[in-house]
Amino acid sequence: MDWTNTTKTKSGPRTDFDRHEIKIWVERQNTDGSFHLIFCDDVADTQTRGQKTTELSPEHNLVRADVFDDGRQLPCYPTNFGAMSAYAFPPLPKSAREVKAAWTESAQGFRFESKVSNNPAGFAFDAKVFSPFYGVLADDHVSHYVFDAAGDFVAQTDETITCRGKYNMVGHGGLKLLVNRMISEAALKNLTTNADAYFSAMSVYDQQIEAAVKAGHPSADKLLASAGTNLKSAVEQLTDPIFQSSAKELLDHHGETTQYAMKRIKLLDDRIGKPAFAFTTTDLDGNVVRLAESTSMGRFVISKTGTEPISGRNWEN
Repeated sequence: MDWTNTTKTKSGPRTDFDRHEIKIWVERQNTDGSFHLIFCDDVADTQTRGQKTTELSPEHNLVRADVFDDGRQLPCYPTNFGAMSAYAFPPLPKSAREVKAAWTESAQGFRFESKVSNNPAGFAFDAKVFSPFYGVLADDHVSHYVFDAAGDFVAQTDETITCRGKYNMVGHGGLKLLVNRMISEAALKNLTTNADAYFSAMSVYDQQIEAAVKAGHPSADKLLASAGTNLKSAVEQLTDPIFQSSAKELLDHHGETTQYAMKRIKLLDDRIGKPAFAFTTTDLDGNVVRLAESTSMGRFVISKTGTEPISGRNWEN
């Protein structure tokens, strides 16, 4: 299945245009009734401020996920790209009562509050989408889903994101199904062989990077070098250009990943076991928080920045 997703957002003088070219393969049906899927997302983003337009570095993301026909999903890998499967396969009503009334369901960290809408051409519904990310940045995220004539797949979505707070952001876009086709058994076998090798190599690479960080000096250098060697060997064994390209991109960034891992090691050496530095910030409710105040002394305080886990795979974030 081939989809295209475009979104245009405007925040003050800045306008962002995001374009995603998405391919999804159904590898097999699992014994629990779910379907084993591969998602490939090629991202091209541009930012415009005044008369200047900047093209951002393209992204190439691959995800494996197990999705049921009602939209329920099992945890996917890599977890930080789970939104792809949540958008393409949103949670569906489980009963006639929910079709007539409404339904609320979660998928990959997103919560969908959905209700059927009138559409003479086929099944359609409106959903308010909630997640920790949108809880910080957006006041409203509403999606209108329209299925194909057979009612099998999402044919088109219409999305609106609004933030009336300090970000003052308005976004509009949607997803559109372009092609739905069968592939040959030989092509499917080649796809599965490459996918197995690719995701296994990526998982091992992530584990080796994290092991190096935990080990610290002097073992880290050897462990990081071994991670790069193993990743290079995995790239050479791949034959499908999609998986080759993604693995090669990660290999090209191994030097930067190594540098970031060493920075993390130094940070841990400098911070662990020592008093936290004093800071003042504002929480999500608008309250001023000062770590040095007596109410915070002796307590564990979690300070999280960004929206994705910090690891070797997304060090640039």
